Amino acid sequence: FASAAVTPPPPPLEALQTTLIAPPQQATAGPGEILYARDGQIRAIGATGANDRALTALPAGSAIRELTLAPNGRYLAYSLNSISAIVLDLSTGQFATVDESATGNIASFVWSADSATLFYHRLGLDAASYVPTSSQIWRITMPPATASQKVFESDIATSPISEPVVVLGGKLIL
Repeated sequence: FASAAVTPPPPPLEALQTTLIAPPQQATAGPGEILYARDGQIRAIGATGANDRALTALPAGSAIRELTLAPNGRYLAYSLNSISAIVLDLSTGQFATVDESATGNIASFVWSADSATLFYHRLGLDAASYVPTSSQIWRITMPPATASQKVFESDIATSPISEPVVVLGGKLIL
């Protein structure tokens, strides 16, 4: 596993906060709406198929992964280009970049049952070879006003994590 090369991540987006934000009145979604990613944008559509609209205004070529809705329906977390963790408050239309990794991969979002905490996985890569070097679990409390906190880290060379973590009742189970 440690010797397998990984495809290099795309370069970080410049001024992510300013290119990411659609007008707040357009980035909101309500109960019963369906959220999905298409053509590098997050979109919302009513359950009847009406009012299909983009919630994001991302640059061409953006890749959205790991769309994960909080249990209370207020927050949507996703990975942008696999290097940024973004949280969209669907009630206000406000975006927050909660983490970025210049060389690495951010994925595997899991919400606590009360929607108060978002956990995610961050895979560290060697900048020259893109070989995985570390596996980390991070968390951020909602609303995202403070920095993310590292919960756990493993050096892949000495003790690789091969399975994702599970969050039960807000408690991290490794």
